[in-house]
Amino acid sequence: MPLPTQKPELAALRPLLDETLLKDRRALLRLHYVEGLRLAQLGTLYGVHPSTASRWVAHAAHEVATDTRRRL
Repeated sequence: MPLPTQKPELAALRPLLDETLLKDRRALLRLHYVEGLRLAQLGTLYGVHPSTASRWVAHAAHEVATDTRRRL
């Protein structure tokens, strides 16, 4: 079974993510959406409150959505 980050359906998103997000934001989105870490876990991992982790995830996801709409 391939790792979640190796799934073919995610491969099309990689160029967009590379262009749009910094490496740390990509890692944050991958940990949350692909690996399934909860916001509290992300907060612990990054040493911040879960609310901060939530804002980071929301901001990064918004950047991806905005860039995707611009490209379409």
